[in-house]
Amino acid sequence: MILDVQNIMETLILKNLKSNDLTLLFPRGAEIYAPDGNERAEWKIINESEDSDVEDLWDNLTDIPFNPETEELDEPYYIWPKGTNKEDIWSWFDEHHSKGVAYLLGFAD
Repeated sequence: MILDVQNIMETLILKNLKSNDLTLLFPRGAEIYAPDGNERAEWKIINESEDSDVEDLWDNLTDIPFNPETEELDEPYYIWPKGTNKEDIWSWFDEHHSKGVAYLLGFAD
């Protein structure tokens, strides 16, 4: 099964319903192959980010190296290529978490 993301939203989240072990993020316009007919590959499309998924991405971001001089990614991370500025990434988190990036940074309740 091929999913066309162009008319969904900026980011599409797919969850494996059988194993619930993976969340994949894809940018708008991406062509996604989601296998079907496989017991482990029953996928659910979630049109809105869930805070817990966004928080997991945020927590994992601490393990990703940034260039301290430019504040750009030193390697690709999820939907962001190497060289993406930290402010652009934080903007995405601000848009996709119900309480915003200030909450994720620990500055808001």
